[in-house]
This record gives sequence, structure tokens and C-alpha cells, in this order.
Amino acid sequence: MHKSFVQIGEFLHKCNFKGSDHFFHRVTGSHVILVQLEGSADGDGFTVSYGLHPILPNVKRIHHRDYLLKNCKFKGQVFNSKKKPVWNFHLDNDALAALTNRLFAGISSLETRL
Repeated sequence: MHKSFVQIGEFLHKCNFKGSDHFFHRVTGSHVILVQLEGSADGDGFTVSYGLHPILPNVKRIHHRDYLLKNCKFKGQVFNSKKKPVWNFHLDNDALAALTNRLFAGISSLETRL
């Protein structure tokens, strides 16, 4: 796992998210806010996606096999300074701050939809 994923995970845990590695979640009322880190198709970096998923009936745990970003009505990606969704695997402090600030803004926008 990349150091950047660990740093993003630490940020998310401070924001009351649970999870590790690539999949994080936070229950908010009748919905779950999902955050997913995924390697890009070309292998040059990774993407950060987030979404608002309704809680599934009869599912006891929040798990990435059940809660899929593609099933979120409201979702988005965190774009870098070049307005592209792919971030470098090795982020300096400024790039990490930009990513987490943009991610927090996206999460906040989801919360206003509740």
C-alpha cells in the first residue's frame, strides 16, 4: 500500500470514517458516505472517489462488496490541480493538503443532500 493511501486514511479516520486501504465509510443517518481509493487504469497514479449510498436493508455491515460507488445517486471524484482525476502515488505535503481539502469539500457537499 502506498504511503499516500495511509496518509489519506489517517485524514479520513480523523473525520470519523471507518475502513482501511482503499475503502472508507461513515454512516450518516439513513445513508453511508463512501470514499474509495483506486489505482488508475494506466498504473501511473490513483483516483479518489466518493458517494452517498442509502443504507441497505438486511445488510449488517458496511462492506465494499455491498456498497458500490456505481450505485450512488450523488457521487464525485477529487481532481488534481490540472483538473484531472489521477493523482501521483507520491504526494508532497502541498499536494496531500490539496487532495484532502478537496475531498473534505466533496464530502461536505454530500452531507448537504441529506
